[in-house]
Amino acid sequence: MKGLWVTLLGVVMLAAGYGMGRWVEVGLGISNDAIAWLFITFAGAFGGMLYTFRDGGLEIPHKVEGQYRYNLGWISDCLYGVAGAYVVFLLVPMNIGGQSNFDPLSGLMIDQIKFFALALVGGYGGRSLVDRAFANMEKKIDQVQQATEKAAAEKETDALALELVQHHLDDDEEEAQPLDQLKNKISAASRRVRFDIFIQARAIRTSTWKNNPSLMARTIPIFEALIENDAGVKYHRNHAQLGYALKDRGGLNSSHNDWQGAYEQLDKAIRLRDEEGTTLRRSDGSPAFLMYEFNRAICAIKLSKDTASIVDDLQAACARKSLRKSILDEPLFSEWAQKAGVDLEDVTQDGSSRA
Repeated sequence: MKGLWVTLLGVVMLAAGYGMGRWVEVGLGISNDAIAWLFITFAGAFGGMLYTFRDGGLEIPHKVEGQYRYNLGWISDCLYGVAGAYVVFLLVPMNIGGQSNFDPLSGLMIDQIKFFALALVGGYGGRSLVDRAFANMEKKIDQVQQATEKAAAEKETDALALELVQHHLDDDEEEAQPLDQLKNKISAASRRVRFDIFIQARAIRTSTWKNNPSLMARTIPIFEALIENDAGVKYHRNHAQLGYALKDRGGLNSSHNDWQGAYEQLDKAIRLRDEEGTTLRRSDGSPAFLMYEFNRAICAIKLSKDTASIVDDLQAACARKSLRKSILDEPLFSEWAQKAGVDLEDVTQDGSSRA
C-alpha cells in the first residue's frame, strides 16, 4: 500500500513539474534554460523518493522522540535527489539551453527520454553519493583519529623508554627495575628515540669501560634491546657496541668477559657493515669502523681461533695508522705472534700497504 502511495506521489510530482514548466513557458515566456532546470528539479526530487522507497520506505516528517531535532523524512530525500540531479547536469558536458532550438519538453521523444533519465538517475544517485561521501569522510576521520592515537601512544612509549634508560644508567641508582620491562620499552620505541638511546649508551660505555666496568655492563641489555627492536632494523653499530661491552664486561683481562659473545657480535657487525657497502672514511683517510676487526682479533686470540683469520683482521685494522701502532704496542698481540710463529712487523706492514 505504501508503495502505491509513493508511486502516485511521484506521478503527481512529474505531472506538476510538466504542467508548471508548460505554464511558465506559455504564461511568462521564460527561457529554455529555466524550463530545463525546473524539469531537472522535479525529476531529481522523484529520483530521490525512489531511492528512499528502495532503502526502507517512505518516511513521514516527524520530531525525533527524546531529542531536540526534527526529521524531514521524505522531504529531505527529495532535496537529496534535487542536489544529485543538479550535480549530474553540472558535471556531464551537455548544452542545456545554449542552442536556440533546444527544448527538452517539446523536442524529439528520444531527447525527452534521455533528459528525463539523466535527471532521474542523478536524483536517485544523489542520496547514494551523499551516503558514500559521508562514509568516506567517516573513514578518513577514523584514520586520522587512529593516527593521532598511535602518535600519542608512541610518544608515551618513547618518553617511558628514555626515562627507564636514564634511570638504568644512573650510577647513583641501583639496578632495581626489571630488565624485561626496560628491553621491551626500548625495543618498542621509535627509531629516532632508539638512536638517542644508542648515543647515550655508547657514551656511557666508552667513558666507563676502563674505570667503572660495573656501570659499563649496564649498557649490555640496552644494546641487546636495540638489536631486538620491533621494527627489525639491522644496524651494525648496535652489534659492535654490544660486542665491545661483552668483551670488557668484567674489566681489563677479567675472567667474566664474554669473549665468545663478543666475537659473535663483532662478526655480525662486520658482516652487516660490509653488506651495507659503506664508504665512510675518517679524517686520516682510513676506512671507518676498523675497530671491529681490531677487537675481533683480540677475541679470536682469547678463543684460540685459527691464525689465518686473526692475521686477516690485523691486516684490515692496520689500514689505520693509529691501530697499527696499538697492535705493535699491545703485549697480547706480540705474545700471540711469538707463539703462532707470526712476524708481527710483516703482518702490520702488509696491512698498512693496503690502505
